[in-house]
Amino acid sequence: MQDPLFAGHPALQICQRITRGEAKLPELPEISLKIRRLLTSPDWSLRELQPLIESDPALASYLLKIAESPLYRTHSRSPSLRQIITQTGEATLNQLVTAFTLRHLFISINPHIQNALKRRWTQATQRAAIACVLAQQCYGFINDEVLLAALLEDIGSLLIISETAHLTQLGAAELEQLCDNHAAEVGVMLTIHWEMPESLRNVVRQRRNWAYDPAGAVGLPGLVIVASRLLASAHGEAFALPNLHLLPAFQKLPWRSPPAKRAEDWLEQHLNAINELIDVFQGAPLPPLLRERSD
Repeated sequence: MQDPLFAGHPALQICQRITRGEAKLPELPEISLKIRRLLTSPDWSLRELQPLIESDPALASYLLKIAESPLYRTHSRSPSLRQIITQTGEATLNQLVTAFTLRHLFISINPHIQNALKRRWTQATQRAAIACVLAQQCYGFINDEVLLAALLEDIGSLLIISETAHLTQLGAAELEQLCDNHAAEVGVMLTIHWEMPESLRNVVRQRRNWAYDPAGAVGLPGLVIVASRLLASAHGEAFALPNLHLLPAFQKLPWRSPPAKRAEDWLEQHLNAINELIDVFQGAPLPPLLRERSD
């Protein structure tokens, strides 16, 4: 990992230790690990799983809210937790639980650090909502995979912010640049540590790679890249970024019908659906749209 901008800086050394596998990385919350272990057992039972989920009321409430959201309209109205467990496949349930528990991983007693973490997580939930709405307009995507992929895309930034919190000489602008430069590499190490599938690791690996243009389908990485580009427009931060319709990922997504080519137009068309999902994901709604430029 080379970075002339941070050469010799202790913050870069922290990132280097992480990417070399020399740093102790955070574990997923115990409730997530217990549910994962149970679901991977060939003889798991509802009698074991339901009390485990109910032991975390916030998790149970989240699953009920997700089941009633536009992501899962096929489920019965106001399903019970028992119905959700029996009607949802093991992989889907595991990914939904992981998505919920991620928000509790990075917390700081330092108010400045906590604000930085909160801002990144708020944007992660907004990105996830945008990605889920995008996925509904395309062929071949699975809602829970899209949700988890979009939440994970910037997970490396959260770890960098947490691990460099003690470096008082690291200013806010420098921290932002450090995250932009190294969040992908750091995030990939986290997904490996958590034994995430390669499809999710690649989403993190391609974080904000606007030139991403694989020989085949763009898949989850491409979808999340487009969601990140739309999120930048929603926050008025896309002035120096490529136009939405020029992104190879945007051009190669398997659209069901031709989409709006300007970021602001697409966001305006789908703002209500996005904010509805953000509420389900317990995030903050998108800010009022800013008209940046013709893109």
